[in-house]
Amino acid sequence: MSALYVDSIKDKSDTKTLATLSSSAVTLHSDVSFPSGHILQVVSNSTTGRSQTDVQTWSQKWSKTVTITPKLASSNCFLIASFQTISSSGAGFYDFYKNSTDVTETFNLSTVSYGLGNANTDLDTIAITFIDERSENTTNTITYGVGYRSGSGGTINVGDSNTNSKNTITVMEIAT
Repeated sequence: MSALYVDSIKDKSDTKTLATLSSSAVTLHSDVSFPSGHILQVVSNSTTGRSQTDVQTWSQKWSKTVTITPKLASSNCFLIASFQTISSSGAGFYDFYKNSTDVTETFNLSTVSYGLGNANTDLDTIAITFIDERSENTTNTITYGVGYRSGSGGTINVGDSNTNSKNTITVMEIAT
């Protein structure tokens, strides 16, 4: 069996670097382009924990977040969240939260007035999804989470502190 050992891979014209070896990792260079729809990275946070409010404006965020540093400035982020909700009375409305140094902090990313999901029961599981078609066009770090508000002034909770409950937020960076 033969092997070829290199520290970097370049194109035939020697003008574009495709990959480099540093320590024990191979890194694709920024000269490499990915086809539209290609998943560039996935980050996720699964945890227990609860946040609550009776506030009826989009100004609350769940304390559990996920942070991503986009590999491409022009990529989109596909967001997925699944979590427990508990309501003492009335509806709870849930959406995605976003914060970065180059965007205004947003508690209702979809801008849908009732959010992407709602619950009116004592205990429910909510799953929401959204594609953030990022207009900031940078690779600055972004924090995503769940924004929420009460629909009628009753106390609502997002997340559950029961260790058997999995509350998950996932972000997939997708090439455009």
